[in-house]
Amino acid sequence: MSTLLVCFITGAGLTWTEMIKASSFRKEFISTFDLVDTFDPTTLTGVQFMATSAADLSGALTMLEHRAFTTHPHWQNIRAVDLNFGCPSPDVIRIGAGPALLKRKTKLGQIMQALHNWKQTTKLDIRAVGAKIRLGLNKFEQRHQVYLHAADAANENLDYLVVHARHGGQRSRDPPTWEAIGEIVQRASIPIIGNGNVQTLADLKRMYEVSGCSGVMIGRAAMSNPWIFRHLNQVDAPSGTLDAPHLPTAEAGSVWASEPEVKAAKETFDWWSSRHPPKKRVLSWHAQNFERLKEISTSGEEVKMIVPNTYDKMALKAKIAPEVSVA
Repeated sequence: MSTLLVCFITGAGLTWTEMIKASSFRKEFISTFDLVDTFDPTTLTGVQFMATSAADLSGALTMLEHRAFTTHPHWQNIRAVDLNFGCPSPDVIRIGAGPALLKRKTKLGQIMQALHNWKQTTKLDIRAVGAKIRLGLNKFEQRHQVYLHAADAANENLDYLVVHARHGGQRSRDPPTWEAIGEIVQRASIPIIGNGNVQTLADLKRMYEVSGCSGVMIGRAAMSNPWIFRHLNQVDAPSGTLDAPHLPTAEAGSVWASEPEVKAAKETFDWWSSRHPPKKRVLSWHAQNFERLKEISTSGEEVKMIVPNTYDKMALKAKIAPEVSVA
């Protein structure tokens, strides 16, 4: 949650929890409940579900609302719900979830409709519901444009659609196909959010030009540098939140944080972590990353992000990296 706070303060328009398996959430697995760490009401945050059926999603949403008004009042801070059809993890694909669902037009539509119907009746203050997709499970599905099925279903049921411009078999080093986002934009009646390899202001401008998307979602680049949003927005960051230590206002447009900013962010992280402790492996990774950001702030030279041996890059993307959006 602390990382999302830093991203939001420095300019992200919306942040997201880690991906949560809907079937486990509806069964009240405590480990999944812990992932909904929406303790700060001033950080706009949505919850992100991975579902394989409309029944699983409906059960998870019912549980979310019930617990929000009973045992987990901080869940009332949730402002959006997102469906993840983009995670390419083999474990996700194996159960027929994520991009494996994109070719299943009827089932995909049923899951999206379940979310739409819940939004109409929930007492939670949900401002938007949406989904994130890839261009298919593999290059064959991308070539046959299965992602357009998702666009059609989203038009009928959702408020937005995030498009990661790679298929499920591609890695982050593979170039994204931003033009495919443009194909969906032409077909869509809702805002389309682009995703994939936006790391600089030049990247952001080019994605807008190539695709015509309405906004951009940032994952890996935010994990590497939470201050990327003030660079992309070219605006000053506002002050802090609640009673936590405040993050100082930053110089508009600067890409990396200054040493005082890193120090203040670390204090904010420690403050929140002492009250709502994250998993030890996550805590260890963030500690290393703060050291890296501090080194960058003092040397002026970028230092490669450290990936602990206990993770591979896929695990980092799925379990640690915040999903954040800039309009």
